[in-house]
Amino acid sequence: MPSSALDRARTVTVSGTRRAGDMLRRGARSARGRLPGRLGVLAYHRVATPEHVPWALSVSPQHFDEQLAVLQVRGRVERLEHALEASTLTRLGQRRPTFAITFDDGYVDNLVHALALLERHDAPATIFIVTGMLDEPTFWWDMLAELVFGCSIPNEELIESAIQLGLVADLSLRDEQSDLHSIHGLLYQALVPRRGEEIHWFLAELCARLDIEPPTPCGRPLTTEELEQLASHPLITIGIHTVHHRRLTLLPLDQVRTEVTAGARALDDLFGERRRVLAYPYGATSPAISELARATGVAYGVTTAGRWVGLREDSMLIPRLHPVDVDGEAFADWLSHA
Repeated sequence: MPSSALDRARTVTVSGTRRAGDMLRRGARSARGRLPGRLGVLAYHRVATPEHVPWALSVSPQHFDEQLAVLQVRGRVERLEHALEASTLTRLGQRRPTFAITFDDGYVDNLVHALALLERHDAPATIFIVTGMLDEPTFWWDMLAELVFGCSIPNEELIESAIQLGLVADLSLRDEQSDLHSIHGLLYQALVPRRGEEIHWFLAELCARLDIEPPTPCGRPLTTEELEQLASHPLITIGIHTVHHRRLTLLPLDQVRTEVTAGARALDDLFGERRRVLAYPYGATSPAISELARATGVAYGVTTAGRWVGLREDSMLIPRLHPVDVDGEAFADWLSHA
């Protein structure tokens, strides 16, 4: 991405946030002292405002800015690995919590929007990359969301096409014809176990049967060049999110090993060997998978378990908190009750 375009994007991203400053200071001051000295790993995905977000995985740039301000006032933001390496005694002695910021998947808005705000607050972050999706035009789950929610397809037509393709059973959709969110959920669950090329075939066939062009979602994966630009920033650490974003618990262990090691090797080839940190796709793991990842050289594995990090946490089963798209005051309140 040309530097001028990135500069313009950053200017747009941080503009207008001063008006929220008083609110942020009030919310942050009121929250001081409410949290013990503990560690919260925050799991973000996108810093953007897409129209269709069925899984609530996007936070607007303004809200992300406000949330970072709250984190810096209420505690301190550290690199994920540094925060996890702190001893139990060290954490017990803290009067303020420590936070670590992570992003999953590798969306381009991590570069265009999030990076400028991380710089603004001097907040490091770890970004977990699906290496097999670099340079792709879209993530398949965003295409599905756009197809279901953004193309104005009558529910009955969508259901009939999915049944004819054999993607879902007639019985599974019989009672769901009036609920797009239920239809989306069933299609999503039907696609998740499949290989990437099979998923794209089903989506293309659905579009063909519905006589529409494949939709273009808002947002896309990073290109390799953009990832290199992002990874060169001193605040950014790059982590493994496997090659194809498969649900690892549905795969035989030899395929799990390939997903983890090939993803790690692709990043090593780009940036040199480094200590490996893994985010399990969908948060799905098992004792056998975690031990396999450990044996391949992974130092830490992060899940989607929505809680603070415990004092005796398994290094391969680190839980993460999941912020939603709310302003700084609501975010401060959410932290107090998470």
